Amino acid sequence: MEQLSETVVKQSSEQSPPKRPVPPQFVGKNFQPGVSGNPAGRASPRLRLAAEIEVLVADFRSVHGRAPNRTERSRIKRAADFGIQAERSISVEDRVKASNASERILKKLGLDKPVQSRQTAVPLPTGYDRESR
Repeated sequence: MEQLSETVVKQSSEQSPPKRPVPPQFVGKNFQPGVSGNPAGRASPRLRLAAEIEVLVADFRSVHGRAPNRTERSRIKRAADFGIQAERSISVEDRVKASNASERILKKLGLDKPVQSRQTAVPLPTGYDRESR
């Protein structure tokens, strides 16, 4: 019996493959402290979508003077999603389709015209005449 258990122990240790050391570049983070983990500097599509939704909701409030209801909020999310898809698409045809879908949704929501909150309205200094240029 003792010989049998010794052979089992020997076999199990002999059968396991030798462990290879992991190269240092694959251990932990690939970036040094203080170096950006996002060298392209672009936000993720999920963050861009959330930011676009916030902007569209703010535009909706400024146009209609109230918060969007559930249906309008759903349409705003879909319009923002189509807008992000239009930016990410490789095919020109897909970009046009997504952009047109977004525009149609925004038109139904009454957001097809420029919104004052997005325009940079800077008052002209006094005494300035545009026609004198």
